[in-house]
Amino acid sequence: MPVRVVALDLASLESVRECADTLRRQLARLDLLINNAGVMVPPYSLTREGFELQFGTNHLGHFALTGHLIGLLRTTSNARIVTPFHGWTEACNSEGGGAARDGLGQKIQDGRAPTADVTGA
Repeated sequence: MPVRVVALDLASLESVRECADTLRRQLARLDLLINNAGVMVPPYSLTREGFELQFGTNHLGHFALTGHLIGLLRTTSNARIVTPFHGWTEACNSEGGGAARDGLGQKIQDGRAPTADVTGA
């Protein structure tokens, strides 16, 4: 099967929707979705929709992409969704949050998206 490149900006829910629309038009099946792209410790900023950048990109973007593609995944026999968990939550909880930024520790910020991924928040 040929490799296809589709533009996707996980920090933009509009881009996520457009990517999913393109994939649904182009593909008859989707065997595997790996939610592994993201940002790590960016300077504080917000997504276009007003979410903290790291949380918006690493959790909300993946959650929205999966939601838009779930129909295609469900029609594919034995399809899989993989969302790697990198263990940041343990570091956040055991080290008490690290350096403060906007009232939250940097490591707590880093751990919010993977924690949301694992808990389905």
